[in-house]
Amino acid sequence: MVFQAFLVALVAFFAYSSNKFLGDAMVNRPLVTATLTGLVLGDLQTGLIMAGTLELTWASACRRMLRQAQS
Repeated sequence: MVFQAFLVALVAFFAYSSNKFLGDAMVNRPLVTATLTGLVLGDLQTGLIMAGTLELTWASACRRMLRQAQS
């Protein structure tokens, strides 16, 4: 349990710091982060479901912000 928490924290750190070290690799997007978290926790299917759901929500929010910026 503690080891899984450490691995989830490592995934979060990697997603947070990926822009500084890898450029814009899009690792911090929900599709990658939720999938890796599901893999670490041993439930890849739920991780993929959450990844798809969060990615759709994230993409919708980005489109909405882009439209407001253009107005």
